[in-house]
Amino acid sequence: MPMARVLECDIGNSSCKWRVVDSSLSVLARGAFFHKDGFSGLPDLDKITRIRIANVAGQPVVDRLLAQLQPGGIEPEFAKTAKNAVGVVNTYADYSRLGIDRWLAAIAAHKDCNNAALVIDVGSALNVELISSAGDYLGGYIAPGADMMRRVLLADTGLVRFDSAGAGDHLVFGQTTQVAVNSGITAALVGASQIAIEEAQKRLGEQVSVFVTGGGSASIIDRLGHDVADRPDLVLDGLRWVLP
Repeated sequence: MPMARVLECDIGNSSCKWRVVDSSLSVLARGAFFHKDGFSGLPDLDKITRIRIANVAGQPVVDRLLAQLQPGGIEPEFAKTAKNAVGVVNTYADYSRLGIDRWLAAIAAHKDCNNAALVIDVGSALNVELISSAGDYLGGYIAPGADMMRRVLLADTGLVRFDSAGAGDHLVFGQTTQVAVNSGITAALVGASQIAIEEAQKRLGEQVSVFVTGGGSASIIDRLGHDVADRPDLVLDGLRWVLP
């Protein structure tokens, strides 16, 4: 009997991260691409037996995805935010308004450590999620990510001009506008993350396991001054709990 091969996709606002896992959850292949031009970056579907998807993009993006998947004849399964799932209780004021990427990351972190957890997801936005040791999702932060901050500076200021393609993640005091912007953005992401860790520990009165994920995690993970776990696939990890 052929081994099951599951395609898992984390579709964000601008990019799609994917991996193929087998029934033992071993990763057989992985990749990532920007989806504005479609989903041709997905792997060959010939040996895929199941498709699990976390999607925060709009319906036009979903339509392009479905067109790409249609020849494979497999109906994709889309994860949805719930009031509770696998021992995690969603205390958001309106649970349906919590993004599925945030929900999946929170679940995966709680299942990984089984105690109080804080997720710091550095992507298009900076998302922070706090989960108690009892499994209560307690909310979080949302702030602009690095690229969003660069776009705002270019769009909403008259004299702050720099090459947005020359990104960096240093913390030096810049003597050019380019360096000053990149250092300021990194400082903002690191500072917000450090505050989140401190506030989480104050709120819960106990040590909190910190998980860092997202495409921009490398820019902050070594600067947090805390023992943190690097979990680049945390959203994908959550899919197996919500769609077992």
